[in-house]
Amino acid sequence: MRKTINCYDITGKRYVFPVNKLKFRPSVYGILIEKDKVLLSKQWDGYDFPGGGIKIDEKVNQALIREFKEETGIDIQVKKFLILHEFIDLPLHAIELFFEVSANNDQLITLGSDPELNPENQIIQAIDFLSLEQIKLEKPSNLHQLSEKFFYL
Repeated sequence: MRKTINCYDITGKRYVFPVNKLKFRPSVYGILIEKDKVLLSKQWDGYDFPGGGIKIDEKVNQALIREFKEETGIDIQVKKFLILHEFIDLPLHAIELFFEVSANNDQLITLGSDPELNPENQIIQAIDFLSLEQIKLEKPSNLHQLSEKFFYL
């Protein structure tokens, strides 16, 4: 017998998915601000905050420190929790945790990589500090959904 789950969107539309096709993805992201600029990762679909998935055996702070280092080459300290963002695009259900972070000393930013992807399939194109003015010049569709809460107040 094949197990399925019923899911409903905000309009009440019903979706039926096989349980083995659902993906629950908790992830963690860091917001690093220095000299009135925010560190962002330019990816294939626009800009995002450095961060990524939390492994099963990993604490939230450990995941953020690891992901930040992988993507930017920067060692960080996790400061305070800022906001939780829930994203559902079935069959994906993502819970995204955002934290304020600080860099340990002056460090060079290096273009990192995602160890889960092959070298030819990397999505990170650049890592850079952007001013609020630079960010506001981007189309909202090129920024993380939370950018409106952070940058367009």
